[in-house]
Amino acid sequence: MSVDITRQELYDLVWSEPMTHAAKRFDISDVMLGRICEDRHVPRPPRGYWANLQSKSSQKRQFIKLPLPELPEPDIGFSRYMSMEYKQREAARTDIFDPEDLNDPVRDPPPPFQESMDDFRKRIEAAFPDLIEPEKIKVLHPVVQKVLDYDLTLVARSKRDTYFYDRPQYQDEKGKMSLRLLNGFIMTFEALGFNVRLTGRKYFHFYVMILGHHKEFHVFIKEYDPSAFERKKLGKVKRKTYCFSWTGEYEVISAGDMFYEFEELNLAAIKKVIVDFVMKGEKNYRNWVVSRYEHNVEARKRAIERREFEIRRAAEKKRKALENLLASREKLMSEAVTDMNHAEKIRELIETMRAKAASAKRPVKGMKRWVGWATHHANTIDPRHMSLESFETWASKFKLK
Repeated sequence: MSVDITRQELYDLVWSEPMTHAAKRFDISDVMLGRICEDRHVPRPPRGYWANLQSKSSQKRQFIKLPLPELPEPDIGFSRYMSMEYKQREAARTDIFDPEDLNDPVRDPPPPFQESMDDFRKRIEAAFPDLIEPEKIKVLHPVVQKVLDYDLTLVARSKRDTYFYDRPQYQDEKGKMSLRLLNGFIMTFEALGFNVRLTGRKYFHFYVMILGHHKEFHVFIKEYDPSAFERKKLGKVKRKTYCFSWTGEYEVISAGDMFYEFEELNLAAIKKVIVDFVMKGEKNYRNWVVSRYEHNVEARKRAIERREFEIRRAAEKKRKALENLLASREKLMSEAVTDMNHAEKIRELIETMRAKAASAKRPVKGMKRWVGWATHHANTIDPRHMSLESFETWASKFKLK
């Protein structure tokens, strides 16, 4: 997030009214405005400044209004040009479709890029603004000043304690060259509209937000000290070179497309680093457009396969459910018929035993009780003797619609 005013205007604003009021002008929070001030190295009033200013007490605290660091006003045209470049491309794409939405038809593949990579480089180099040469920058960037201030504390500590193991790094010629190198890159990054930040209190890490990528970078000086033979026979001399490296948190600095070594620190060297980064991003973007379309096509195929599988699975589930339902109904009917036949057999047995008892010349012990129970049992299991309420309960088990 940024605000479309100059650093001087932002500085005047935050020192003229509280941050909560100033932030409303841009429809952002005071916390966000504070971050913008920090990113653009604009000092803001400390906590309690406005309360103290409005206090009627005769013993007010004396706050010092910090001056605005003299930094070049960033020319955000290049960064805005690059960001708008990709926003317009994305808005004009006709190959984008949602692979999971089967109602969204598959689009035609992305057309070939009309502009060659060489022509793209020429266009980017032409859009690169005219900036001040790093060696002509006399003011230190606040990030570099913070690094130098910490180094000065190491100088003081090492003077007090001979055995202090942390030694200053930027006091000799090599260290001063490293600071100039760091200052040149940071000043140029921010002049192009790319924010730079510093992390760490003892071991510093430098990051730049460039074209949507939060990239860590390193700068250092490499020394070459040829042997006596190389000096005499090959004419090599002792020299120092300026080195720059894009690197991730765990990447090792080594020669390659992320590493640069320059004999001189000038704008052309820094321009090459930035243009190469843009070119690498362009190459990745073009590859991503093609690979993303291919990925979406494959994802659509998988989505269709999943849908067909779900349809088949639903049909199979429905078929099995119908089979189970029919089997359940058949079982209920079979059990009813079995119980009915069983009840008839019990009644035949009752009649048979009654006939035998009638032909007997003496009373049959327990006959009356057995006949009563057997008749009741036959009526109980015979579905033809169930009540209407029992029939409704039994019929509901058939799940008829």
